[in-house]
Amino acid sequence: MTVSTRFAHAPAIAERRFVSRLGLVALAIGLVALPGAAQQTEVEDLAAFLKERVESVGAPGVAAAVFDSAGLRAYGAAGARKSDDDTPVERGDLWHIGSITKSFTATLAARYVERGGLEWDAALGDLLPVPFGESVFSEVTLTQLLSHRSGLVANLPMRDFARFRTSKEPLRDQRRDALGVLSATEPVSAPGETFLYSNAGFITAGAALESLADRDWESLVRREIFLPLGLTSAGFGAPGADNPGEVTQPRGHLSQDGKKMAPVIPGPFGDNLAMLGPAGTVHMSISDLGRWGMEHLRGELGAGTLLETETFQRLHRSQGDNYAYGWVDDEPEWVHGRHTIWHNGSNTMWYALVAFVPDDDIGLAVATNGSIQSSSFVHEVVTALFDRFHDDEGGEE
Repeated sequence: MTVSTRFAHAPAIAERRFVSRLGLVALAIGLVALPGAAQQTEVEDLAAFLKERVESVGAPGVAAAVFDSAGLRAYGAAGARKSDDDTPVERGDLWHIGSITKSFTATLAARYVERGGLEWDAALGDLLPVPFGESVFSEVTLTQLLSHRSGLVANLPMRDFARFRTSKEPLRDQRRDALGVLSATEPVSAPGETFLYSNAGFITAGAALESLADRDWESLVRREIFLPLGLTSAGFGAPGADNPGEVTQPRGHLSQDGKKMAPVIPGPFGDNLAMLGPAGTVHMSISDLGRWGMEHLRGELGAGTLLETETFQRLHRSQGDNYAYGWVDDEPEWVHGRHTIWHNGSNTMWYALVAFVPDDDIGLAVATNGSIQSSSFVHEVVTALFDRFHDDEGGEE
């Protein structure tokens, strides 16, 4: 399996963009309502809504959440944790969110920018003088890294994957090792000139944050984001026990012949390389993914808790090619062309999407363990949920 297909959410974003061109805390987020926002009463269970849909497409399992600036409106799950097992998914199960992780890395960077310890236009040669001080990438900025306009390659060379897969070194050391590889690559373009979806760029940004704070990226994300927002389910890597006989959480699946779903045991081969963390290794419950989207919706509307309003809005604004800072900023068809801030993610064994429509004060999160092949199904669920809950608020098609 190639590097690009292991991070298949990158082609997914590119495909969507080009189609468009062609015609195309605890739980602090829910404590303060925006003026005029509907107060939360009862959180609906979406299990029945999802059960009918997951059975019609043959995906193992699916989970979804609907939120607005006042809180979670609905969430639930349906289907199976594993395709050849009848253990059902549960409402609180964990789902791998792939490159949605990039929005966490960008938000983490924003926390340090607001504290004055970091600048958006800080140069890579200053952030990481070893090994970038004398490299052709020395003038690349933090903004360019987080908006995929750095000129770095999309992924580490394939020859390096095997040694990182088996490495026992601390993840921070592995990332420093990866920087040496990346600093010696040929740029694909001049800094800021061309959009190229780059996991390598986010690994580099994560390593810069590690150097600044003198802690590994995983610890920083826990301290700066998970804990303040009460995202207690959040963790890293494939969820569940690394044991063939234990189905304690949903398992990712690989598609065989585009039809049969083969479950993958959690562990080293059940996810991307662990050292790719800043680009895409987070997992969490669907309700916590909804709360993550809610924090950014609230931030966009002026009531976030992690950042100032203008910082949230900067994270959500395109820097070119509809890509912002760990978020996509456009008008996707699956919400009928409304202005939407969103991101998807997949390590090919899962597929997830979180999106919010600021003008309508509504957001959605959907995840499946049915592999990247289930992306169309996820988009259909997003549309169905948007239509249902948007209509509940008196919206018009």
